[in-house]
Amino acid sequence: MLTKNDLSQIRGIVGEEIEKRTRPIVREEIETRTRQIVQGETRKIVQEEIEPVKNEIKTIKKDIREIRSDIKAIISFFDREFINLLKRVERIEEHLGLQPLQ
Repeated sequence: MLTKNDLSQIRGIVGEEIEKRTRPIVREEIETRTRQIVQGETRKIVQEEIEPVKNEIKTIKKDIREIRSDIKAIISFFDREFINLLKRVERIEEHLGLQPLQ
């Protein structure tokens, strides 16, 4: 028959064994959950930081479209002016009987 001392020793040994075997599992679970929480919070923070940048990019894209349109209009204007000027110079050269410099 077991004495109280024997039962106490058995409880101690069993308790130590349970703790040894469950400690890594508990530690791993805590680390996993901590990582998940940190990643979730990090993702949330990153998303919050990205939103203003997305809005700024949309604005920049709109501005670029407008600039491209303006550049096309300017190029078109100066192309017409150049052609008109070229015609005038050729007419003057012809009138004066000059050879083109080209």
